[in-house]
Amino acid sequence: MKTVFQAVLAAGVCLAAGCTDTNDNGQPDTVAPAVRKAVGRGALSVTEQAGRLAENAGTTGDIKTKLAADPQVKAYKIDVDTRKDVVTLSGEVSTEAEKARAGKIAASQKGVKSVVNRIGVRGAK
Repeated sequence: MKTVFQAVLAAGVCLAAGCTDTNDNGQPDTVAPAVRKAVGRGALSVTEQAGRLAENAGTTGDIKTKLAADPQVKAYKIDVDTRKDVVTLSGEVSTEAEKARAGKIAASQKGVKSVVNRIGVRGAK
């Protein structure tokens, strides 16, 4: 969000100062290359960020659905969070087998790079 704010601020400063360049079509471009560079080459566009958030939400939803459908896992006791294709499981279950099964289900989801299984087992030390 900070990068988006910086981009908007930089574009506003550029517009106020009257700096322009041309885009690929030869038309005036009010966001000069220096502003783009100042924002950062590695910064994701708002569209790219929204796409990643949607993918993560889809992955989380798919895993929750699979957990709910599994007779061995009590899905309502497990929280699922996905960021940058890394799934984090948390919550509390009754057995090590249930914890392991939840991790296996999450790891089997297409696009998941790794699983951080922070599920606690009730009564385990």
